[in-house]
Amino acid sequence: MRKKKKTLTLYNAFFPPIWLLWVFLPPAWVIVLPANYILDVLVLVLGMKICHVEDMGQQLKKTMVKTWLLGFAADFLGSIPLLVVGWRYLWPWDVSEAGELEEKLYEAVWYQPFESVWSFLIVTLGFLIAIVCIFAFNYFIAFKKTELTQGQKKKTALILAVVTAPWTFYFPIELYYIIDRILCLFP
Repeated sequence: MRKKKKTLTLYNAFFPPIWLLWVFLPPAWVIVLPANYILDVLVLVLGMKICHVEDMGQQLKKTMVKTWLLGFAADFLGSIPLLVVGWRYLWPWDVSEAGELEEKLYEAVWYQPFESVWSFLIVTLGFLIAIVCIFAFNYFIAFKKTELTQGQKKKTALILAVVTAPWTFYFPIELYYIIDRILCLFP
């Protein structure tokens, strides 16, 4: 007796309409996503060359997409301390209850991280969380099914963590406005 072959049918009712991607993925993502992918691949290649990885092409195929996606997850986790400071200001609630100190801390963290010791420490906490996550995600997840030695995994994950860390957490917001005006991303 023959077993019936099971088939999987995906209906488009389960997938979001295309316009939702535009709403939730603003135009900057069109630049950020590919640029981040290219940077991650270049750093992976650099790290693997430094570690003298054999059959680099095969190892890259196994890790490129995982490294890229896990990098976004690590950056999101690293941004949590920043989001905690600004939670009142990120929602359309009445922020009149916020104290002057809280407001100054929010402005310092979000607009000028070097303005105070506390804002610098909060941004640095987020930055360090992201670095640790980038290292751990690559070492334990992205490199899991590769033929890299433990030493090669550690070294490559460390290179990825340092080079692809969210250094932009430290950039003053004015810098983004200047870049936006130069590139005319958002007229």
